[in-house]
Amino acid sequence: MARSKRSGMRFSILMALSLALIALLARSAPTQADAETSPWVSPTAVVTGLSDAVWPSLAFTNDGVEHAAWETERQIYYATQIPGQAWSTPRKIASGISPVFVTDDRGQLHALFANQFMGNYEIYAITLEQGTWSLPVNISHTSGLSAFPTVIAGRGGTLYAAWMDNSPGYWTIYVGTWNGTYWSNQPIANARGQGPALGLSPDGTLYLAWQDRVPTVDNPAGRYHIFFSERDNGVWTLPVDVSDRPLVESIGVNLTTTADGLAHLTWIDDGQEVRYDFGRGLYWPAPVTVTRAASQARGPRILAEGSAQLHIVWDEGDMLRASSAPPTTLSWPKPTVITAPLATLRDVAVTLGPRNGVAVGWIQTTRPLDVSVYESQHVSNLSPRVWLPLVLR
Repeated sequence: MARSKRSGMRFSILMALSLALIALLARSAPTQADAETSPWVSPTAVVTGLSDAVWPSLAFTNDGVEHAAWETERQIYYATQIPGQAWSTPRKIASGISPVFVTDDRGQLHALFANQFMGNYEIYAITLEQGTWSLPVNISHTSGLSAFPTVIAGRGGTLYAAWMDNSPGYWTIYVGTWNGTYWSNQPIANARGQGPALGLSPDGTLYLAWQDRVPTVDNPAGRYHIFFSERDNGVWTLPVDVSDRPLVESIGVNLTTTADGLAHLTWIDDGQEVRYDFGRGLYWPAPVTVTRAASQARGPRILAEGSAQLHIVWDEGDMLRASSAPPTTLSWPKPTVITAPLATLRDVAVTLGPRNGVAVGWIQTTRPLDVSVYESQHVSNLSPRVWLPLVLR
């Protein structure tokens, strides 16, 4: 009888502990309200007092060090921040414009940028090796102007890049691949346009989004639409018009992917509406509006934090705003303000932190010839799943 009572008491205690843990996890799980009020860390200056700066890019390496690059007067500058320390003194690492960073799955940091050589702009790549940047490698090799690269990491150290190029006499999109030994590239036959964005599904399918003009009877020059294509087994699909609003200008597309293989896109409609859509192949539901800015919205960036949360960040000229929601949501929460200084903001960049979470960088102009690079971080509010073993005797 005593043994039965002790067993019953142990069962009651374990059940109480289980219920308490479940309640704790329920309180800490992200909700829509959390997404609206999640705090961003106070902005940190990467560098201040520049005469000019554009196109910042951020990345983390496996040691938790944050890396930043930006363009100043057609030169690429670079700084790092070791956790708990101040940002390092910037140093020039290359001549060029519009740098972008990526860390491959082996932890190595790469940068791509455009630079003029022998009268023509080409896309170049450099790699950080034991604290030293390699010499630039030309990865485009075209007769036309190549500009605005973007880059993502695949498996086994593979990199995928895309850029816009006018070799045929009009803007078209090129895609390049680094296989660990050399770069190769090709133009995408059905991808005329500008501003490419790349994504990669878990099964290795490469996604590409861009903007291009679609002429109409009343507007022969056409308005910009957002297009999407994917490469499966080496073949690119015919483009899908994702934005599909004939009377509205759709520009500035950005792309991320989730573990279910879906592509998630954001862009700006009519200079004010931040838009969102998701899909794959020919399946794309009607896009939804994340928010409509009072005057202007520019340069949206979208990032998937695991498969549970999407973050969209953009600037409105005098403030930086963000909205976070689960993937495929049709109703985005009210945006939060990351920063609203007495300054002009532009050129948003985003990257995942070393332990999830999100880091955002931007250019901030207080007055002429007083330009700074800033960053802020959003600590992950995604709770890890915890299992409590229940042992009965």
